Amino acid sequence: MLLKPPTEVLLQLPSPDPDLQRDYEELARQFRAIVRPVPVRIVHGDGSDDPEPWRGAALYTPGGVEALKLLESMIERGRGQGDGWRWVHLSTPDPRPAEGWPALPGDPLLTYARGSRARSVAEWGMASLLYFARNLDRHGRDARAHRWKPLEALSLVDLRVTVLGAGMAGSEFAFLARPFDLDVFGVARRGALAEGFRELYPPSELHNLLPTSDVVFVLLPNTDETRGSFGEMEISLMPPGSILLVASAGGVVDEGAVLRAVRSGHLRGAAFDVFADEPLSRGSSLWEEPGILLTPHVAGASDDRIFPALSAFETVWECAFTLGLPDDLAEYAIRGLPDRLADTAGRS
Repeated sequence: MLLKPPTEVLLQLPSPDPDLQRDYEELARQFRAIVRPVPVRIVHGDGSDDPEPWRGAALYTPGGVEALKLLESMIERGRGQGDGWRWVHLSTPDPRPAEGWPALPGDPLLTYARGSRARSVAEWGMASLLYFARNLDRHGRDARAHRWKPLEALSLVDLRVTVLGAGMAGSEFAFLARPFDLDVFGVARRGALAEGFRELYPPSELHNLLPTSDVVFVLLPNTDETRGSFGEMEISLMPPGSILLVASAGGVVDEGAVLRAVRSGHLRGAAFDVFADEPLSRGSSLWEEPGILLTPHVAGASDDRIFPALSAFETVWECAFTLGLPDDLAEYAIRGLPDRLADTAGRS
């Protein structure tokens, strides 16, 4: 079946950043080519400079906490003013919005750009692994101290990497790892995407895998089941001198346990891109530990931060408003693009 097409497409620009503005102007040009003759407009911030940014429109939003706040304000001002949005598309890869996600006016179709940042997250994982394997942390400290101190690097050949959360980002990491001759194993629920892995295991096998894992890459979502699930016990099962990479949702990995393991020398190093509380407190001990690499939740960010979500948008537009929706409409609203449609948008 076909859905009634939106009266216009709105692109929510969350900040006045000039570079982002230029990206959005180019994005708007590409959107117009997809949705013609439906008009496309850029809405700044919460749309306060717009008379009615809600009537029968499709809204493209970058998601995230800041965009969510702007979206809440936009919804509040538009409450009772029109039919509401017909479709809201998040350019983020995660369908779980921040706590307090507001009810969307008009009960629109809700989709997200599943896997749009997978490649970037995988690159962050590989860069972090090389950072510790090649002793770049130590060489950096020695260079700043004007100290010449050759160190033996850790070869990546035949290192065993266990990825917790073998979804799209994990699969991208497995593909990136091939030229380095890494053995990459995945841990995921039954039915998860498993491309590129040497073998896939269920979560129940984790404790059996950790003792032979030279590197562990955590990519789990923060759920009631996973919250705090990787802690003292799991770290103690990892071999001495192993490396831990954390780009999962914050709160999955026990940060204190990691800090103690790095300080004791049990872990060669650890990299965090996400934290239980963000931004990370200035008083956190993680800042002071040289064996821990910290990045400010940017694993999924790159210079193409806007356009990877475009193909997902185009696929949904064609299915919903041009070709006709498949029977599994609920999959769009709950989980984003079904695998077969995500594939048409390119492996992301």
